[in-house]
Amino acid sequence: VSFDDADSVRDAKDEATLLAKAVLAKFMTEGIKSDEEINRLVNETKSKTGAGEANVKKELVERLKTLRNSSQALLRGVMPLGDCYTKGKEVRVTVGVKPQTINAAGNLAGSITDSVASQPTPTSGTVAPATAAPTPAPSGSVRTPSQGVDSHSNTERLKNF
Repeated sequence: VSFDDADSVRDAKDEATLLAKAVLAKFMTEGIKSDEEINRLVNETKSKTGAGEANVKKELVERLKTLRNSSQALLRGVMPLGDCYTKGKEVRVTVGVKPQTINAAGNLAGSITDSVASQPTPTSGTVAPATAAPTPAPSGSVRTPSQGVDSHSNTERLKNF
């Protein structure tokens, strides 16, 4: 976190959440591929002159080893469980998944699909695009960007997961 303001902390939290989900995807589906290739190029030249014979051989051996790591997964049911912020240093986020959250996400996706199938969404511009409303400050407190954001730890969802 470069600055102790709400925007920087929120950006760091978003980045930490994506990184946590990427680590989970890597755990679930990591694939490693190793390729090894050897190319050998030989250039031989023979020449004869009146004075004698000359042989020249040039050989080039190229060895290439490539290691690749990739991961891709559909993360249905992954939930943010907790986060903490150390003032001026870092944001950490914990995500988790369990059979119940996977089932809940699947049921929700199925319900949305069924709803759209029975009552399609209009495709003409009749619906205004959603805009994000600013998050109100907790009652009784007013925070300006110059005040910064205090360190905090939010682990209630983690305890109940």
